[in-house]
Amino acid sequence: MPFDPKSLPQLIGETQADIESRLPGSYARIQKKTLNAVAFGMGGIASGLQSKIAWYARQIIPDESEPAKLAEWCIAFNVPRKLASAASGLLPVTVTAAVTLAQGTRWQRPDGVTVEISEDTTVSAAGQVNVPVKALDTGANGNTPANVTFTIVTPQAGVQSNATTQSALTGGADIEALSRWRDRLIFRMQYPPAGGTLYDYERWALECAGVTRAWAYKGWMGADVGVSFVMDDSDPIIPTTDDVQRVAEYIAGHRDPVTNQWAGQPIGPEVTTFAPTPLIQDIAARLVPNNATTQAAAQAAINQFFTDVQEPGSTLYYSKLAAVISDAAGVTDSTLITPAADVTCEAGELLMPGVCSWQ
Repeated sequence: MPFDPKSLPQLIGETQADIESRLPGSYARIQKKTLNAVAFGMGGIASGLQSKIAWYARQIIPDESEPAKLAEWCIAFNVPRKLASAASGLLPVTVTAAVTLAQGTRWQRPDGVTVEISEDTTVSAAGQVNVPVKALDTGANGNTPANVTFTIVTPQAGVQSNATTQSALTGGADIEALSRWRDRLIFRMQYPPAGGTLYDYERWALECAGVTRAWAYKGWMGADVGVSFVMDDSDPIIPTTDDVQRVAEYIAGHRDPVTNQWAGQPIGPEVTTFAPTPLIQDIAARLVPNNATTQAAAQAAINQFFTDVQEPGSTLYYSKLAAVISDAAGVTDSTLITPAADVTCEAGELLMPGVCSWQ
């Protein structure tokens, strides 16, 4: 039976009635009288106790617990929070003579984001060399696509001042959101480690920085296990080759952050990690009323639907998408025009919302 704490006025009224029932002829509802003050005091005490009981009741359920208690649950189940990580990658630097690019040499993006060389790199002749760099600050803001120019902070003889990325700098992620941390805890409780089930592979992938959704498949493209994932907090959400590589290395073997013992895939299965192929689905719908507010609500509902329901190789059901749009806040009536029927993607393809148009 659920416990619903009573309101303060209810508790005061019940206390006044209790006093009057036990002291015949008394009346505990007159202001500035002793019995009234006693009733208010006892009601306040009862209200505080009931509120505390209700708070403790929420803490014993992980999906309702507050951050401090959530952390205790996660410690108990060995689900540490993913901390912010720094982006890294290769920066093509052009030199005009033999030179050593020292560790710590900094380069700056046009918006001020700074990266530094992560290890000494010696170049024996003029030319271009790929230098390993890492963002100075942690967070997703350090992720950088290709064709972005960095400028050296302190000019160095024999080194050109500008360097343009040829491949993306990846791996940067903000500290894990509480909601996603809670979801990983619940996943860990529902699917405890079992020595290499498909759920184990999904859990290992989700432990990597930036990974928000993961799927594991048995017998994938000739391998024993296939693992795919996306990074919803990145733009685009499809992982790069470097992201796929670091997740594959983590799954192959890593130190458990709590026990410091080696964990990862068991010896034997061949595992392949891959990025899903995006399949963009444009959407057209008639909204009643059709205004900026309902359009924004419908767009948000569609985005959440694709995030919650779609996975590689799944089917987009016309009826479910139509219901999501119809149930959006402020929408009284709607008709889904595009797509006109169910849409099924191939294995490895992930349906993603494209342009939404409204009528």
